[in-house]
Amino acid sequence: MNVRENLESLLALQEIDSALDTAKRKYAALDRGADVRHEYDTAKSEYDSAEQLVKLTETELSDAQLECKGVEDRYKSEYTKLYSGKITGSRELQDLQAEVEMLDRNAHRLKEKVDTLAIELDAKRLRASELKQVATTAGNKLRKHLEKFNKAAAIIREEAASLSATRTEAASRADKTLLARYESVRVARGGIAIVVMQEGEVCSGCRMRISASLKQRVNACTEIVLCENCERIICPQTKKD
Repeated sequence: MNVRENLESLLALQEIDSALDTAKRKYAALDRGADVRHEYDTAKSEYDSAEQLVKLTETELSDAQLECKGVEDRYKSEYTKLYSGKITGSRELQDLQAEVEMLDRNAHRLKEKVDTLAIELDAKRLRASELKQVATTAGNKLRKHLEKFNKAAAIIREEAASLSATRTEAASRADKTLLARYESVRVARGGIAIVVMQEGEVCSGCRMRISASLKQRVNACTEIVLCENCERIICPQTKKD
């Protein structure tokens, strides 16, 4: 290929690379749902904590009920013994009476504790149920967001894969030495390695005016010419420009 054909080949490659860069920026700009995920994680954590409190209160209530039953059973046994007529000693009767009264007090205390824990458990179960609904709503919101993200990401990846295949084919047709220079300039100049000289003798890469002598060299298309300012490859306008 002559110089003009090589430049046109690089321009086509630059167009593909710019499209690839755009696809990468679009992919990087996709909302991966960090805020929505944080909302869900927070809601889930609050629900898990509430459920843990429910389980702890259930255990505490169960223990209190067992203790209360034990005290009540012992109270009934001692009460029956006190009034059975089998105990005749005055001191023994006094001691047994004191024991029965103590057990009665403990039974009432434990009943109050059971009632209080039962009320607390109902409240905690209600709170856990409310938080579960919040977590479920947040989870559905996150799922829908991720579905939207995955769909958009898949489209961009498919576009990028197609562009990459086209680029590989285009690069294979380019002059290897010129391609190496193009790649070097592209890295150094933010992804844009080759630009067209615009009307008014302006480099479309850095927007600086091109000297008359450089313009002549560009239009001659007998060599690869770099902008004196930004050092990008400059090519003349084509008919389609």
